[in-house]
Amino acid sequence: MPATYSLPAGFATIFTANIQNDVQNLGATWALSGTGCSGNTCGTLYATSQNFTTGYTAPPSVPNPPTVTLTATSVADPTKSGTATITLTPPADFSLSTSPSSVTVTAGSPATYTENIAWTGGGGFTGSVSLSISGLPAGVSGIFNPNPATGASSVLSLTTISTTPPGSYVFTVTGTSTSPALTHTSTATLVVQSPPPPSITSLSPSSGSVGTPVTIGGTGFGASQGTSTVTFNGTAATSTSWSATSIVVPVPTGATTGLVVVSVAGLASNAANFAVTPNISGLNPSSGPAFTSVTVSGSSFGASQGTSTVTFGGVGVAPTSWSNSSFVVTAPNLSVGPAGVQVFVGGFGSNAVAFQVTPAVTALNPTSGPPATSVTITGTSFGVTPGTSTVTFNGTPATPTTWGDNNISVPVPSGATTGSVVVTVKGVASNGVAFTVTPPPDFSLSTTPSSVTVTAGSPASYTENITATGGFTGSVSLSITGLPAGASGTFNPNPATGASSALTVTTSSTTPVGSYVFTVTGTSTSPALTHTSTATVVVQSALPPPSITFVRAANNLIPVSATSVSVANMINNASDMLVVACRESAQIAITSVTDTAGNSYTKIANALSTGRESALFFATNVKASSGNTISCNFASTTGRGAIVVEEFFGVVALDGSVTASNNSATTNLPSGNLTTTNANDLLVYEVNVGADSTFTAGPGYTIPPGGSNARLAMQFTTVTSQGTYATVESWSTAAPADGIFAAFK
Repeated sequence: MPATYSLPAGFATIFTANIQNDVQNLGATWALSGTGCSGNTCGTLYATSQNFTTGYTAPPSVPNPPTVTLTATSVADPTKSGTATITLTPPADFSLSTSPSSVTVTAGSPATYTENIAWTGGGGFTGSVSLSISGLPAGVSGIFNPNPATGASSVLSLTTISTTPPGSYVFTVTGTSTSPALTHTSTATLVVQSPPPPSITSLSPSSGSVGTPVTIGGTGFGASQGTSTVTFNGTAATSTSWSATSIVVPVPTGATTGLVVVSVAGLASNAANFAVTPNISGLNPSSGPAFTSVTVSGSSFGASQGTSTVTFGGVGVAPTSWSNSSFVVTAPNLSVGPAGVQVFVGGFGSNAVAFQVTPAVTALNPTSGPPATSVTITGTSFGVTPGTSTVTFNGTPATPTTWGDNNISVPVPSGATTGSVVVTVKGVASNGVAFTVTPPPDFSLSTTPSSVTVTAGSPASYTENITATGGFTGSVSLSITGLPAGASGTFNPNPATGASSALTVTTSSTTPVGSYVFTVTGTSTSPALTHTSTATVVVQSALPPPSITFVRAANNLIPVSATSVSVANMINNASDMLVVACRESAQIAITSVTDTAGNSYTKIANALSTGRESALFFATNVKASSGNTISCNFASTTGRGAIVVEEFFGVVALDGSVTASNNSATTNLPSGNLTTTNANDLLVYEVNVGADSTFTAGPGYTIPPGGSNARLAMQFTTVTSQGTYATVESWSTAAPADGIFAAFK
């Protein structure tokens, strides 16, 4: 075994004795001794698996002197022994110390210490030390960095708050290791002093309205607001940012001129003066004409007006009511455009808010009249000169003759209609005031009756009616055109100054037989106007009238939907009359009859029955044709369109008509009564039915060949005296029906 050995207190090891000539392997005996120890204070021996070795455990504490002698004696030869001097060293350990031993801070400020870790003992301590702290005052916390500590030190940071109570506090730091399991402590002192009260050094700005952001400069405000407060003359404010030297806070609602104070931890700062200026937040209304009552809303106007003043577009105005948040003023008579409203309270002016001044029309004189009438427009803010300003009558521009700020004279423009008069100044339109445009002086003509039939050589009498409008009082000179050869017209009186003039058309025995449309022209000079009217003169021969003769007939019925139905290649004689009956199945309107010969057709009437319609047309004095196509035309596509055309000689004009209809299923349709005015007339009756049928003419009437199809038939007869006539037409299949009964002369 070694002669010397070093072992930490509490540690154990194995010693081996080298015994010579121990053939029986009897081993050795072992003993401990020491100057500064005895028994277990020198350590303990324990048996091993071999008789020439022993285990040794060092005592937990090092004796003084720190050496122990271990003696091994041979069992085979007790005279032989050996020793080992064991030097005991302290165990692995550490110690703690905190520096500095005391730190003084102001409440709310941090304190920094160093926790020193010293390694002790001969065992080579290498463990980590977990650190904790106790004994700190309320509101103070400590953080170690690093923690656990593996080196010689760790930084201890203590954080105080503004409300940490002033005083001297001894705190304890505890360090604990697990390998080996050790615990040590150290102490130090934290001295907390009361902070100085906050101090305000500046306000920026030093005046402003409610809501204005104010920066408060100073010291001692604390890093964050916490429970600290700011007041404006006693009214609490809410900050938007906070640091130890700067606070940003809007002027609170309800604040008044006075002192700004910051309070931190119950300590109030010095007071700084701040003037709360008035602020206008809105105008109601925000636009209008002069003399409009305007409510001004805002803040810090004061409970009563006192010496406060208000300007409107630079003009002083007197409020009619006043409170801290609103007052009412009347807009003065200003030019059109923005006018700033501003209030002055305690020598401080508010922001200026623009009121849009608009022109206003208050009256028109007169309120009605024809074009060219001079109208005086009364109102406000028109401007002293027109410049680019305009006046319109229901949108029609007018040209003023005079212009002033409150009065405009302007004639009603040509083409103006009833509606609003509006004045537009600088692009801003006034209110509209109603003006009624009455018709200008004028007249109209009409000739009655519309047609007169005479025998060649006889006169025809008419009345030319003159209807005055718009206050027309002038005279009308009358003339006539379009009379046939050998005919002339005279008016009595002419010029006409009243409501009518008698027109006499004189014919001669040589005046050609026929129907003539003439035109009466009326002309005035003051004002210069011209109007016309038309009427018809029918000249009959002085000889006995020619007999009325049927010439020919044609028809067509189409099964498909179409917008027209026609008969083609019909031969027509010159000067004859064509009578055309049309029908359709949807009541969509039969609009016209046209042909390829260029004849003009007049619609006599139309008749309706359930789901269908018929119409009767005629053309007089037709053109000769060897292949005329005649068409009934519809407003849109319809089904079962039909046409019947009948040609007659010896008739030139219509002498009356009636219509008939029956919406129930029937097999005959009476025509109704028709009174004639001429001795020799052609009577024609067309009937339209709702089912395919064959037709039977009424007594004394004829349906000529070609004068009918399965849905439409036209019968005729002639009479030789004036009178009231009626007929009936029958068919084979019961159905609703309609018809038209007409007389021709």
